[in-house]
Amino acid sequence: YTYMSPAITTITGYPPEFFIDQPDPFKEILHPEDRESFSRHIGDAIATGRAFNFEHRVRHKDGSTRWIRVQGSIGLDAATGLQSVDGVQLDVTDLYEAREAVERSEKTFRHLFEEMSEGYWVCDAKARVRLCNRAAAKILGYPDEASLIGIETLDMIVDTAARQAFVERLAREGVAENYELDVRRLDGQIVTLSFSTHLTGAGTDLQGESTFRDVTLQKKIDAEIREAREAAEQANLAKSTFLANMSHELRTPLNAIIGYSEMMMEEAQELADDPFSEDLQKVYNAGTHLLSLINDVLDLSKIEAGRTELFVEDFRLEELINSVSSTVQPMIAANGNELALDLADIETLLHQDLTKLRQSLLNLLSNAAKFTDHGTITLSTRLESEAGKPWLSLAVADTGIGIPAEKHAQLFDEFSQADASTTRQYGGTGLGLAISRRFCQMMGGDITVDSSPGEGSTFTIRVPAAHH
Repeated sequence: YTYMSPAITTITGYPPEFFIDQPDPFKEILHPEDRESFSRHIGDAIATGRAFNFEHRVRHKDGSTRWIRVQGSIGLDAATGLQSVDGVQLDVTDLYEAREAVERSEKTFRHLFEEMSEGYWVCDAKARVRLCNRAAAKILGYPDEASLIGIETLDMIVDTAARQAFVERLAREGVAENYELDVRRLDGQIVTLSFSTHLTGAGTDLQGESTFRDVTLQKKIDAEIREAREAAEQANLAKSTFLANMSHELRTPLNAIIGYSEMMMEEAQELADDPFSEDLQKVYNAGTHLLSLINDVLDLSKIEAGRTELFVEDFRLEELINSVSSTVQPMIAANGNELALDLADIETLLHQDLTKLRQSLLNLLSNAAKFTDHGTITLSTRLESEAGKPWLSLAVADTGIGIPAEKHAQLFDEFSQADASTTRQYGGTGLGLAISRRFCQMMGGDITVDSSPGEGSTFTIRVPAAHH
């Protein structure tokens, strides 16, 4: 080389002097895979006298690889009469990388286009298929993509009214997402397809681009699930209605057993030699326990059957607390527990269902007494304001066994307790909290829980102070 412009340094990292008067300066920096083609292109140009234009790679001084486009021609040196090569080198690395990126993108898109499970097609202004993928042909029963080209897609739609509604929606909005249509396949089978179609262009350039999937099986499964759910709901309602109607038949004989055993205990205690009182007490206790369990089941059944109504009345908070405290005191004392009262706003006049509020609070207190041993159970009352309206808060906190956080949600499920072993150890139907929450929700409020193992539990009832 007799001359090399300074720009060569930017391209290769080497100064012009590196190339001047050297026998083969590119030998060191040419990419090994391009040395043969480089020599061939230059040799052919010298042999034929034609211009040359080709691309090759060089190793930049910093170790990177650069793509170079070489353009030049063959001439005669006026001074020596010898052939000369006159050329320009352009750094086209960015262009090459962009081209490779496009090629990779096109390859990826082509792969996705061919392998995607959803059908895809592009239709012209007359709804004829211009382009489609393999999945489209498979879904519609065609042997390959080529056999779908030119097919009028609207003719596949079974229902004329549905087809017209689909076309009108596209004309109006230009898009239809997750639009379900019954379509006839090539073999005559009718399937339900979910289309997402977009219109682009206008006039003769108008085209529709659609993706679609076969939802026939899913529709069938959904219908079967819906029918099964409706059947289960009907069966559950029938069960609840039956149990609600059986209330009198179940409770009457039990009340008789409890009443007669109580009378016989009183008579037995008057005898000088009383061999019966202990056994009669067991009958009485078993009867009252069984009645309590049956009452829970019947209460829930009446709620589910829609037989439960609110009986709203005026009463003072103090009346509720006094009634509940006296009732629950024996249960709390049975396990060596103490009842602590943290009462505020005790004179508040409430307008709610006293019976259901009382039963809900008793459930919380009896649970606290059951799961706490020689501890403290605290009943707190507060009147709070929410959205300008008064709300009653009743909290029952205990120092008992506590409940893991992951078990909180199932506490309020019917026939469920925090753990299967809980039922065996402590008894109960697992309906108390479910019924209490249902009652509180009927009153416009709810029950929440805050608990962790070994740190006790706090259950809080929040209801409007006045039900409307």
